Amino acid sequence: MTLIHLQVTHSSCSYKPVAGFNPTGLPWCATEVSPSTGIVRPNKWILCEDEREIIYDGDGADHFCPMPFIFDRVYYDRCSRKNNDPTGTGFNPYYWCPDPREVDGANTYDHANSKPIGKCPEYLYPMENGCAESYDPAGDEVCVRISAYPENYDDAQAKCLSEGGYLMYVEDLDVHVSQCLDYARTFHQCCDC
Repeated sequence: MTLIHLQVTHSSCSYKPVAGFNPTGLPWCATEVSPSTGIVRPNKWILCEDEREIIYDGDGADHFCPMPFIFDRVYYDRCSRKNNDPTGTGFNPYYWCPDPREVDGANTYDHANSKPIGKCPEYLYPMENGCAESYDPAGDEVCVRISAYPENYDDAQAKCLSEGGYLMYVEDLDVHVSQCLDYARTFHQCCDC
């Protein structure tokens, strides 16, 4: 249903805040509009699900991406292009999230049997920040990924090295930043555990 609110035409849910109803901008839609003008009738709206997070193609099509999720010991709050085939390396040609029926209660996606994935809507693509996928900038010269996945030092170090980074241990933040910058000149990335 097309609706008009505050002189803006919407063809689906609106994300515009409505005073006294939806001050944070959660998605909403009209339950009643004027038949002649399409303008939303006062107080005739309800919250609706955020359709921007629905898988549009693949095994999970028409389901919501299970955000956040853990894949290959890495926490994702956006979709990934990392190859989900356990025998492959590199990247998929599209951004994906797991089929929500294939994650456990902790939203962990186990790709051991090439379980189904779905193509992500653009809204869930990670923002370009100059760092590798799932890494964030920390200063001008270094990218870090803070791991939410508990593991021992040797396994964490191996994971960081497999991503082209180096494991960092944080004891003192000032010393840590200095060490990370030194490592960044060699490795270009640091994992933070």
